[in-house]
Amino acid sequence: MRRALTLAALGLAALVVAAPVAGAAGPRSFSPTLSLNAMRWSVAGIPDLDQLRPEVNLLARPGLPNGGRMYCGPTASADLLAYLSAMGFRTGVDGAVDYAAPGTGYLASLPAIRQLGEEIGTSPTAGSYVRPLQTTLERRLGTSGILRTVHVNSVTFFHGDLTDVPTPEEYASVGASGSLMLGMFGWYRSVGSGSSAYLIRTGGHFVALSGITTIAPYTAGTLAYRNPWSDGVLDAEQSVYTDDTRAVAMQPTRLNRVSTSTVETWDMLAMTDRANGFVEGYIALSPERYWTTFGSTITRLTPRPFHPEDPTVLTIPLGGRARDIALWPRTGQPLVLLGNGAVRLIGAGPGGKAGRAPDRTLATIRGAQAIAASPGGDLFAATLGTLVRVSRGQRATAKLPQPVQDLVVAPNGEVVALGADGRSVLRFNQDLRLLGSRTLKDRATALDVDADGAVVGTTGALRDDHGGLVALEDGVLRVTRKGKAETPLKGRVAGRLALVDRGVSIFNPKDFPGPIDTAVDEPLPEPTPPPPPPVAPQG
Repeated sequence: MRRALTLAALGLAALVVAAPVAGAAGPRSFSPTLSLNAMRWSVAGIPDLDQLRPEVNLLARPGLPNGGRMYCGPTASADLLAYLSAMGFRTGVDGAVDYAAPGTGYLASLPAIRQLGEEIGTSPTAGSYVRPLQTTLERRLGTSGILRTVHVNSVTFFHGDLTDVPTPEEYASVGASGSLMLGMFGWYRSVGSGSSAYLIRTGGHFVALSGITTIAPYTAGTLAYRNPWSDGVLDAEQSVYTDDTRAVAMQPTRLNRVSTSTVETWDMLAMTDRANGFVEGYIALSPERYWTTFGSTITRLTPRPFHPEDPTVLTIPLGGRARDIALWPRTGQPLVLLGNGAVRLIGAGPGGKAGRAPDRTLATIRGAQAIAASPGGDLFAATLGTLVRVSRGQRATAKLPQPVQDLVVAPNGEVVALGADGRSVLRFNQDLRLLGSRTLKDRATALDVDADGAVVGTTGALRDDHGGLVALEDGVLRVTRKGKAETPLKGRVAGRLALVDRGVSIFNPKDFPGPIDTAVDEPLPEPTPPPPPPVAPQG
């Protein structure tokens, strides 16, 4: 898991930052640009609400508990939910209100932030736990057609065998694919000196990401975001909407791992313009998506994209017939197994004039019949008689008791295989050790995971995050939820349904250390208190 990366030079084109906008969030637009050696995306029109709100008088001038110092999570979430609401999704936050309007805008946004804070369980003095924040977003958006939530945690306090801190390439890939991202920053301080010095985490911050620019080899870039801390002033006025930016780069960093009280070296995404500041992870909100295969192409179906610039139907040529298709959990990109055994990661992006990032061959496994991927980035493949794991370029193999026709990685981390007979289900751990087997009542042609995380057999219909059955019937996409069928995408689609995007949480529960799990806001500077009210003249 540990790697030695050198600090890449920041030879980057400057990210175009929107000029400060007083008033509404402005026109909404999505601008991805991807080429052979560069990746960039930006989203305009995301609000930039302030979290610092003094609670002077609940009636005359209401605010947030403790002045909102720990309300970055609810505030950054409200920014993204307001943007989605303006695009027609049901989020519980009004997207038509001008939250920056003098006087009325400041008060209009307060109930939404307060309500989100209550649902998340935000502490006025300790901040927001990451997992309840993710759960709140899932609950809010579960009926809005937003079904895939990716969660990547800090490698410092949540890391284990399942996580590496995201690179600039990952942020670029997720955003360029049409997702919205809540970024997680971490603040640290140095302990010790010289070669024995290391960092310990002192707090963190949530922001609404609005763009990134990065060039190959994608280890450095410029990150843009809507910062709830704004100008750090405790007042009763909404500050000017603007993007903040940070220069970031991967660098090896000595960190204290709280759960084991050990000091380890990890590659972290460091803020090069702020000492001991790091970009630790993100929560991505993504529209529901379905993938079909037809000959030597795959097609991405997005019935309700977040951005008008994102196509509802995107067909991608493969240069060979697809034998199997799986989802790369970290970014939502598809993995395609071709007939020659090549496993190709499909490049992110909407295509057209905006382009797509280049496809990348992760491995070639001769004779592979099926593939699956774990949240930590391990690739699994089944040949006629062998189960293969590819992890950071290293391969491991184990004999299969029988040929396999499908593979999935279950939420509990087990690798589950469907035998060629369509009835036998074999369970393996990540080290390819056989854990057990069972027999399906009905013959299946593939495996899927239901809403409760159980692996089930299927003969055509796949499941979404909420237990809905998704099928491609006579070229028409149909989704059945709670007995009611709907057609989310108008028109016919050629091929067969191969994949439904699913949510994934990437963390090791054993590494959750307790209160340090909270994300607390900018430690410095302390917000400026509001000026005292004018004294009425006497006499």
